[in-house]
Amino acid sequence: METIQIQLPPALLQQLRQEVSSNEKLSQLIAEAIQMWLEKRKKSTALWDLLEEYVGTIEAPEDWSLEHDYYLYGTPKRNEDKRL
Repeated sequence: METIQIQLPPALLQQLRQEVSSNEKLSQLIAEAIQMWLEKRKKSTALWDLLEEYVGTIEAPEDWSLEHDYYLYGTPKRNEDKRL
């Protein structure tokens, strides 16, 4: 393992020290936080993963995917006669 030196704002360092009991645990906590940040950053670049979070969150008519031109632009519905 490689050792690096970082600078933290005093208030943040104080909060971290209140959460851990030793410098070794502080190093572990910081390493875990960096790992979580890296994983989150990698996930956020995948557009499909981002879009998947929103699937089903917007209320729309059941035929939205078939008749989106009708709902967006007011064109006649394409499948009106098939539903009768």
